[in-house]
Amino acid sequence: MRKISRWEQVLLGVTAAVILVMLGFFWGRSTAGEQYTISGDPMPTGSPASSVSPLPAAPSDSPSPSAPADTDMPVDTDMPADTPAPLSEDGKININTATAQELEELPYIGEVRARAIVEERERGGPFLRVEDITRVSGIGEGILERIRDHITV
Repeated sequence: MRKISRWEQVLLGVTAAVILVMLGFFWGRSTAGEQYTISGDPMPTGSPASSVSPLPAAPSDSPSPSAPADTDMPVDTDMPADTPAPLSEDGKININTATAQELEELPYIGEVRARAIVEERERGGPFLRVEDITRVSGIGEGILERIRDHITV
C-alpha cells in the first residue's frame, strides 16, 4: 500500500472541513424551525417594526395604533396623518410609484432589491405589467411568484 504524501493529507483535511461546514449549514437551515407571524394592531407605514408583516394594513380613521399589551414592539406615533400610503385601493403596492422604503415592505425584497427596482424603473420606464419586474437584476420568476399577490402597476 502506498503512503499518503503531506500534500494529499492537507487536501484531505481541507475537503473534510468543507464537507463538515456544508453539513452544518444545511442542518442548521433545516432545524431553524417554522417561520412565524406576529399579529396584533396594524403598524403605521415607516415604523421601525413595519418589517414584521409583509404589508401594512389599510389606513383607518382611528387614532394611531398602539402595540398589543403582550408585545414589546415600538410604535411610531409621530407619523403625520397626511402621509400617503404605498397601497392601492386593493391593498397592493404599486411598483411604479412606491419608494424604495415602501418596496422593502414586500416579502423577499430588501434594501438592495428595492433600490434596484427604483433604478430600473427610472432607467427603463414604468413597468407595464406585474411580470415586468423581472427586468430587475436579482428578481426572477421565483420571487415574482412570491410577491405577485402584493404588487400592482
